[in-house]
Amino acid sequence: MLTRVLIIGDSSILPGHSNLYEDTWLYMFKSSYHKSNDIIAYCQRGLTTDVLVNQGGGVLGDFPFVPKGADVLEYYMPNIIILQLGIVDCAPRLFNKDKIFVKIISRLPKFIKDKVYSFKLKITGRKIENSYVTLEKFKSNLNNYFKRCENIGVNKVILVGIMMPSAEMIKKNKNIVVNVTKYNNVLKQMQNQFNMVKYIEPLNQSHFADVLYDDGYHPNPYGNKILFHRINKEFINDLPNDQNI
Repeated sequence: MLTRVLIIGDSSILPGHSNLYEDTWLYMFKSSYHKSNDIIAYCQRGLTTDVLVNQGGGVLGDFPFVPKGADVLEYYMPNIIILQLGIVDCAPRLFNKDKIFVKIISRLPKFIKDKVYSFKLKITGRKIENSYVTLEKFKSNLNNYFKRCENIGVNKVILVGIMMPSAEMIKKNKNIVVNVTKYNNVLKQMQNQFNMVKYIEPLNQSHFADVLYDDGYHPNPYGNKILFHRINKEFINDLPNDQNI
């Protein structure tokens, strides 16, 4: 039986931002293992860890009943999961997305919206309290998901740390390093709390002479190669010898 691998991620996995599809670690991974593994990719721009507990399932009366979040777990019953989420959760924002004020602004003409955003950026900057997913909710989402992984017998979850942005991104969002560090600490705690979770050290531009991100955050082809090798090193530990490369 093929090993079923479920890959869940945000735009940092996807092509764009100077990458072709062939430049992504997702493509490298699928090219290496598609013949001997059933690989399912659930990736979307703007994805947060809320998807782990909200997407699909949870309908009373359905048989068999599956909990909320089944679109990224129970419906597939994976053996191995590779999870790369978190930057959309933790990035400080100009506005809280749940406030009615944001909904009003979204309906304004673009030139007015641009002026409002520019004014807010000068006055307050991007604030940690406006992050899309609070630190406590981030913990709760992961705990919920990993407990469900235990319940269905997932062998391993490879948890890719949130990448540390380059100076270009930090200049635009000065509080981002604080939050990336806090949220990565939560990811590291998950490795200590759940035996099947293995944390992968994220990219950090300060550790490399060559450029990892062309836009300040999303990994370029070189950054993707580094991520692939880190993920691959952890992944092959759970494969039979005839599947190792």
